[in-house]
Amino acid sequence: MKKEIAGLQSPVITREDYDKLRKTVDYHFRKYYEDDSPEVSDEAYDAMMRRLRMAEELHPEWVQPDSPSQKAGGKTKAEAGQDVTHNIPMLSIEDVFGKEEVAAWIRKVKSVYPDAEFCVEHKIDGLSLTLVYEDGHFMRAETRGDGYVGEDVTEKAIEISDMKREIGVKIPYLEVRAEVYISYNNFSIYNQKMETEGKKPAANPRNLASGTLRQNDPGAVRERSLSMFLFNVQDSSDTEYTEEHHSGIMRLGAEGVMPVVPSVVCGSEEEVLDAIDTVEKERSSLPYPIDGAVVKINQKRYQSDFKGASKYTPGHIAYKYPAEVAETELLDIEVSVGRTGRLTPTACFAPVWLCGTTVSRATLNNQDFIDALDLGIGDTIRIYKAGEIIPAVASVNKEKRKEGWQPYRMPELCPVCKERIRRRKNADGSDGQHYCMNPLCESRRVRSLAHFGSRDAMNIDGISEKTVEKLAEEGMIRDFTDFYTLKDNPKFLQMKDKSGWGEQSVKNLLAAIEKSRNTSLKRLLYAFSIPNVGRDQSRIIAEECGYDWETFLYAMESGKDFTYAEGIGPVIQESLKDWFCTALSSELGAKIRDMASGFVFDKPEDLPGSGGIAGMNFAVTGGMEHFQNREELKAFIQERGGKVSGSVSKNTDYLINNNPSSTSGKSKKAAVLGIPVITEEEFLGLAGQKLHVQKIA
Repeated sequence: MKKEIAGLQSPVITREDYDKLRKTVDYHFRKYYEDDSPEVSDEAYDAMMRRLRMAEELHPEWVQPDSPSQKAGGKTKAEAGQDVTHNIPMLSIEDVFGKEEVAAWIRKVKSVYPDAEFCVEHKIDGLSLTLVYEDGHFMRAETRGDGYVGEDVTEKAIEISDMKREIGVKIPYLEVRAEVYISYNNFSIYNQKMETEGKKPAANPRNLASGTLRQNDPGAVRERSLSMFLFNVQDSSDTEYTEEHHSGIMRLGAEGVMPVVPSVVCGSEEEVLDAIDTVEKERSSLPYPIDGAVVKINQKRYQSDFKGASKYTPGHIAYKYPAEVAETELLDIEVSVGRTGRLTPTACFAPVWLCGTTVSRATLNNQDFIDALDLGIGDTIRIYKAGEIIPAVASVNKEKRKEGWQPYRMPELCPVCKERIRRRKNADGSDGQHYCMNPLCESRRVRSLAHFGSRDAMNIDGISEKTVEKLAEEGMIRDFTDFYTLKDNPKFLQMKDKSGWGEQSVKNLLAAIEKSRNTSLKRLLYAFSIPNVGRDQSRIIAEECGYDWETFLYAMESGKDFTYAEGIGPVIQESLKDWFCTALSSELGAKIRDMASGFVFDKPEDLPGSGGIAGMNFAVTGGMEHFQNREELKAFIQERGGKVSGSVSKNTDYLINNNPSSTSGKSKKAAVLGIPVITEEEFLGLAGQKLHVQKIA
């Protein structure tokens, strides 16, 4: 049985399928709205959300209040500012994906109000703010939050380039909505700066704008040159601003309040659809990111009669544009080698203009991805930007395929060291990854050495790719064991006379290296850059070995199978076996054993502030006060032998929540199950480290 909804078809799914889908969508909802770090493209997220809504329309009895389909935005973050309840809720705009849906909505409005007009506007991909003015004075800026409670970001909003503390509109009260964004040019400048400094670049302009406004430092807003468009008048003492949408925002724009989002008034269905097409044609030449066109009923008195779900603003819809696509010729496929030895093919093509930038490269992921595209060098390929920022190959125009075409195949030998290549599965079981099996491959060496000294690995302060490159150029380090022989290396001691170093830099690095000898098995395993073995897998393996290095060595030598442990599957087991065969059983293995003999391995109960939390199960909800984010709190707990779950169950020992009046799903479940709820302060006391972290201002 199938039911057609909004031009799409979806089969009826089971309750189990629905629950799994709801959890997946909720995870990506939080990554987008709360963490500003989405892991999937907008297109992939939209597709999942549409399927969720279809299931809920078919089975309304399944819908829960905390379903992502019922939420307008994410929870507030304590580090951004004080919570503030909105005078008028900041709800979302309902997305539609077909012109027929737009037309049907217009006809519905016209059937009730034949004189209805519509405004078509750019859907800026940024962060919405409510701005409040009293007697022409700027009073407050509020983020969306969950749509009802946001964050006061007044001090940071003042630093936005288009913001004015004083405006010419001297009416007693004015409340408007604006979209904060960063232009493509300023986004590019920021990422170039990050790359120069060896730091992680921002994923896309929307994340950068949102993350910047949520920082504690107002100077970051000024430095990154955020901009803003006015897109709605919410409330005003002067009703002339609130009778018609278009005239209200245009009047404020003419009075110099701030720039107004491009907007055009349309009287008919045909005019609206033409305006949507016009915006789409202009899209590639715009200096800022948009992902659609918003259609609003111009007469505000009509808007409330056209409500969607409770999370949506009445009288509005947003048409989401399909990804912009351009055709070009595939000139070559370059293969790079990462720090774990993984080979990544990259398409190199004739430059094309997409979403405001020129692009000439796109990752091809692996051989399976290439096979699915049926790709060969010389093909005419279609390029789009996933999430409006990351270039990707969509398909091949086979009608333009040239004579003598050959399908592309990954190399049999490493393109850098010419050692053997092995193809094996990913941690999730999918096929297609190729790996260089040489742990000393020059291409992976600098990155793996820098990773070895990184914060979550051996935590050697002062180790970066730039430092590693310099030491490698001078012939002082070939593998990570050489860090621990630098103190006896006369050449390194002479580095104090090199430009950019100095005597104190040499002393500081040596001190940091010595300090890192006090470590944990979990950190060391993660530092080895074993394919598919990340922080969580390293922790689990360390637990299974009693946090003891010699026990781990014996386990590897005896062929111990870790797959019985939750979180360790056959792919990870195979990665461990391969690593043991290529690293521990080689000349490098002897150096690793000698290095580790000088380490002191902590167990969870030996860590400062372990208290009695080893073996305990925790869940976390709400904002943080002492930790920067939940990931930092999670790492703190796991390092001390505790566990963190994403949900509350009968196995949960404590729910950590700084807000005693919280009505979150976890809080409600904890109350039903009788799970104790404690604050961060109380948790740190339980861990025996009350003053572990200073409270975030």
